[in-house]
Amino acid sequence: MLHLEKIEQFYRDIERLTIKFPVATIAKATGYSHGNVSEYLRRKKEPSEAFLIAFYMWLNKQENALGESETESGSFKDKYISSLEEQNRLLKEQINLATGQLRHLLLATQAKVDTNQNALADLLVKQKIVLASEVEDRLSKDNLKNYLKLKAEAGIA
Repeated sequence: MLHLEKIEQFYRDIERLTIKFPVATIAKATGYSHGNVSEYLRRKKEPSEAFLIAFYMWLNKQENALGESETESGSFKDKYISSLEEQNRLLKEQINLATGQLRHLLLATQAKVDTNQNALADLLVKQKIVLASEVEDRLSKDNLKNYLKLKAEAGIA
């Protein structure tokens, strides 16, 4: 004969389960008829020891499967978090690399602009010198002509 304590524990365990169709689920799991399981669950009939053994074997399998699933999902979560952390680290490295490359390009571009500005300034100075030289030559020629003209007009040989 079963102890009353075991039967009460069975009813507490049934209450904590969140099964949508408990009679059908337990009947299928234990191999007992729907009618018997229904009577056990409605407390119309005391469950037999054999039924309780079958029920707890099924319940232990369910809890073990749930525990493994939680372990696997915990493991999956840990792996997923690690994967995200690694992706984050790699993205930060790529950002730093891209930032360095952009700085290098900016400095190279600035140096090129500075070089081009200096070359342009040098060219302008050279052109001014050439123009000034040409102007000076022309003025010198004009002055010489004027001098010779004035000298001729004055009759100075």
